Amino acid sequence: MHLHFILHGGIILLLGLITGFPYTRAIIKCSGTEAAWRLVHSASSMGGIWLIAMGVVFVLLSTPVWLSWAWLISSVLSVYAFFIGMLAAAITGKRGLEKRNSKIDFRIHLLYSLGTITSLLAALFFLIAVARNM
Repeated sequence: MHLHFILHGGIILLLGLITGFPYTRAIIKCSGTEAAWRLVHSASSMGGIWLIAMGVVFVLLSTPVWLSWAWLISSVLSVYAFFIGMLAAAITGKRGLEKRNSKIDFRIHLLYSLGTITSLLAALFFLIAVARNM
């Protein structure tokens, strides 16, 4: 199961690195979207590295099947939700902070909310796994 963490971490890391191209273009054109592209580029790269690190840690811990799956699904889902939300925000220029402004704002807001909830669950499952192995 640790390879699922590592695989999805590698995918998100690659996608985060690829978003460096539009980030560079935004800087050169002074388009005003530099901050949004910097966010998707750096946060996705960090999310990918985080998943890879969780894959390495996973091997060191003995966890029941339910906890392993809960940890994996919540971790992967959170990183993808944040990536898609940040990418949509960078492309559209919307921020997703005001869910009532437009349909795209609402969708970005939902992705950020999903990412937040699932990342908190992932952190909780991680701590439970560590505590069970102490």
